[in-house]
Amino acid sequence: MNNDNLIDYFNGKKVLRKHSATDGDWFGFGVENGGYLPQKFAEKPPLHWVNKSLEKIKKEFAVSKHNGYRYLLKHDNQSFLEYCSKEPHLFYPPEVVDWVQLRTAKLGLDTRGFVDHYFYENFLTSEFFTIEGGLTKIIKALESLLKAKAKLRHRVIAIKFLGFERKLEIVTNRGRKFYDYVILTPTLKAIQSIDMKSLHLSLKKRVAFEVINYLDGIKIALQFKSRFWENEKTMNGKPIFGGQAFTDLPATTIVFPSTHLGCTDCRGVLLATYTHDRRTKEFDFLSDSDKVKLALKNMREIFGDIVIEQYTGNYYVKSWQNDELFRAISPYFDAGQFSSYYRELRKPEMNGRLHFANDIAIPHGSSSGSVNAAYFAIEGILKNENLSKKLNEFRSKWGVEREFI
Repeated sequence: MNNDNLIDYFNGKKVLRKHSATDGDWFGFGVENGGYLPQKFAEKPPLHWVNKSLEKIKKEFAVSKHNGYRYLLKHDNQSFLEYCSKEPHLFYPPEVVDWVQLRTAKLGLDTRGFVDHYFYENFLTSEFFTIEGGLTKIIKALESLLKAKAKLRHRVIAIKFLGFERKLEIVTNRGRKFYDYVILTPTLKAIQSIDMKSLHLSLKKRVAFEVINYLDGIKIALQFKSRFWENEKTMNGKPIFGGQAFTDLPATTIVFPSTHLGCTDCRGVLLATYTHDRRTKEFDFLSDSDKVKLALKNMREIFGDIVIEQYTGNYYVKSWQNDELFRAISPYFDAGQFSSYYRELRKPEMNGRLHFANDIAIPHGSSSGSVNAAYFAIEGILKNENLSKKLNEFRSKWGVEREFI
């Protein structure tokens, strides 16, 4: 969601997004305004330089998918920084790449491979849907279609192969069951906590589990006595209704709720901090109460004393890297890792009986990626069982998808 009063806050300056997203050195990063960037880069918004870095690959995809993928893999051994600084049509100085990442809340991802950069940026969309009641409604709706209900609070401890029965045994904290096929959906970090030694997974896959990077992520939600950010008086005539604000403070991203807009007698909950880049480290070793203090300090710097006056003392902190079910927020591939590991990570094991339908599937860490992963797992099982008729019905209903590599 967007509106004319959304703001960005960098270098101690608060600027309306409708201005900061246009040409101009709004925050004084250029050398002519006391900053350090070559002025021509500072005069354009960061997304201009992001889009420019993707121009050539988009032209290749416009010719054909084959051309596009060939170009991507040709540059797989380059990081985003290397690609932007060495390609003749770009020649971005390294400090410009850092600045682009700072302004777009992705600081520290300059080592991300060019392939990963392309898929991340190309799958972003300005169209979002709000699910009233939260995303768990989607899960519950899908579960209602299943004959067998999901077993919650059954933590998988081990997966074993019973060769004489050709079955996979799932051992949980509440017992064990046997299956013909298993589809693994946890993150690679969480999968590492499952004992699968007896499956003898490929050495390359086990190495990939260790070397693929994951983003850490922290969310801090604060409750306020009212939705002061929607109040025209307290916001000096510029109320904010939904959307995100970006900042170079540790808070990184502030997310304004897009539900119950304009409710004058409601308490309000604001996602005062959402960081999934290098600045996550600034929160990592703080207690939850100290995390909240830092978030409040950042909010106060941007919005003033109204933040402290309206804060109820209630908060919620979510640290993805400290969640035993996730252990990280989403994966990203460094230079060269797509060519080296992607196919291996997606490949089934145990003669096609064990499938990996997790967040590695493109686009990483998204609902779209989850759907793609599910598609390939089901397709693989139907192929393995030689169910040609079912496979044709499946493809007829859901289309024909292919992995990009």
